[in-house]
Amino acid sequence: KIALVGAAEESRPSPEADEGLYLFPLAGKEKPRVLSTEGHHLRSAVFTPDGRHVLTAGKDGLALLWNVESGRSRVFAKHDGLASSAAISPD
Repeated sequence: KIALVGAAEESRPSPEADEGLYLFPLAGKEKPRVLSTEGHHLRSAVFTPDGRHVLTAGKDGLALLWNVESGRSRVFAKHDGLASSAAISPD
């Protein structure tokens, strides 16, 4: 199991840290994995019910679907203007 934390510039673990999705393991003391969201300007993120993907919404108007294992993303949807939140129904 992992916890998901989005880190915009003002909330990064350190000034040198990348903007991105930080995937923190809930067990152990491993460092978080970072999925780079540079240019996406992350506003919201949510896991899919199976935990294998993360859907993000960004100020760039994109909804990106991320594969947690590979760290790759693809455009899921595009919105004219800011996409301020992401949500996934359980079915």
